[in-house]
Amino acid sequence: GDLRALGGAIGTMGRSLALAKGAALATATGLFALARSGAAAADSVGKQAQSLGLSLQAYGRLSWAAEQGGVETEAFAAGMRTLSRTIHQGLNGNRQASDLFARLGVRLTDTAGKARSTGDIFGDIADVFSRLPDDASRTALAMQLFGRSGASLIPLLASGRQALSDLGDEAGALGLIFTDSQVAMATAMNDALNRTKRTTGALRHQIGLI
Repeated sequence: GDLRALGGAIGTMGRSLALAKGAALATATGLFALARSGAAAADSVGKQAQSLGLSLQAYGRLSWAAEQGGVETEAFAAGMRTLSRTIHQGLNGNRQASDLFARLGVRLTDTAGKARSTGDIFGDIADVFSRLPDDASRTALAMQLFGRSGASLIPLLASGRQALSDLGDEAGALGLIFTDSQVAMATAMNDALNRTKRTTGALRHQIGLI
């Protein structure tokens, strides 16, 4: 009887240890998946911000404002890409582009002659749009600045700089803005994971040829 009881106790302990080990493994796997997902998201944000000519902070703030304003992600990205290109043209002597910003009273450079950020210029444009009447000329201007996505950005622009700033602060409070160091870490992690994946795949193929 005692031996049977001892055996039962050992069996129960063994099952408990197995369950604990399985739970620990599941937790570790879950944490790794979470870390990988976070790294992929931060890496993607970094690449997207760079492609749009925005700093990470400006991208985080403006993309959240756009989302809250009902602007589709693709429309926001396409519009900002066009704006960045138009700003670049204006800074590099394109008369048509520089005249467009001059008519709006939006400066492309600061008092020291240094190029202003796309995020700051977007804020100035939003203030201009907040004062414009809701008519065809406003739509035409939006399309000049933001391309075919311009019309869909009008509700966001018409809210004005202060509303954009408030939504940007909200994004920061919600932890939606990545820092440069976070994106750099995520990029390094993604690169390491991709190298490991490729190496493992190549090894598997090599073993299959043996």
